[in-house]
Amino acid sequence: MKKQQARRIYHPALVTAAIVLLWLAFSEPQTFNTASVIVWLVGALTAGLLVRAALAVGEPLLRLVSASFTQLGRERQAEQRQQ
Repeated sequence: MKKQQARRIYHPALVTAAIVLLWLAFSEPQTFNTASVIVWLVGALTAGLLVRAALAVGEPLLRLVSASFTQLGRERQAEQRQQ
């Protein structure tokens, strides 16, 4: 039996790929020589790593906040039913 994975609204690899492609599109060098292409690709790699780090920190934080609001909503509904 496979372990059931937590539901995700997005797939982190796809979000990372999208942001890296945007980074590549917006930071395209004016002239293509070996040095400028290397710097361009290293910049995209850096952007990808930063996005992955932000997702690694942000996703659990977002789940925690979401769970808190969900619990608060359930408690309020229970209080309203009792009244």
